[in-house]
Amino acid sequence: MSVLEKLLNINTYVQDGFSKVADVRANPDTGKWELVEQSSSLYENHTSWVYAVVVGEEIVKIGETGLKLGIKKQRTDQPVLNTTNRMGRLAGFGNTFDANQKPDTDVR
Repeated sequence: MSVLEKLLNINTYVQDGFSKVADVRANPDTGKWELVEQSSSLYENHTSWVYAVVVGEEIVKIGETGLKLGIKKQRTDQPVLNTTNRMGRLAGFGNTFDANQKPDTDVR
């Protein structure tokens, strides 16, 4: 494994405390993310996180937020789709691999 491959592999950071909070699938009707197999830590009342979005084992986005990771919608098990929570903001973009999306860093 090259140095870059090691740096972009999520397993490199598990020993530092990174853990999975959810898997993601695209809703076939809206293209927006649905978070499945959620960990309770997704909705913790904590507002300082370093997070990584991972495809397979490769980190495709890493960031820091001063927001909650997720705020659960009433009557559903999904986060509120807005900027008050990090996963809600990311989930609201839809197909992030679509070249026609806005050039926002969250989309890219």
